Amino acid sequence: MGTVFELVLSSIDLVFLTRLVHTEEPDVLMFGMLTALVSASFMMAVANFYALPISTTHTIIGSIVGFSIAAKGFESVVWKTVGLIFVSWAAAPLITGVFGALFFVSIFDYACC
Repeated sequence: MGTVFELVLSSIDLVFLTRLVHTEEPDVLMFGMLTALVSASFMMAVANFYALPISTTHTIIGSIVGFSIAAKGFESVVWKTVGLIFVSWAAAPLITGVFGALFFVSIFDYACC
C-alpha cells in the first residue's frame, strides 16, 4: 500500500500530466503544484473582489494545466482527458437542467393544484 502522496500523484498522472514530470523531476511537480495553488488562490480572490461567479475546480485544473505546459510543454498534458473534462463542464448544466425540468413537471402535476 502506498502513501497518500503516491495516491494523489497517480491520480494527477492519470488525469493531466505525463510520467516525465513525476519520475524525473519531483521537485518540479511540487513547485508546480505550489504555483498552481497560489495562482488559483489569486484568481479566486480577484473574482471574489469583483463579485464574479467562479469555480474552484475549473480554476485549479486550469492552473495545473498551465504549470504543466510551462514546465514541460504542450506534450506534457493529456489533452484527450482535459478535453473530456471541458466537455463535462459544458454538458453537466445542460443535462441537470433537463432533469430538473422533468422532475419539476412530474412532481408539480401531482403535488400542486
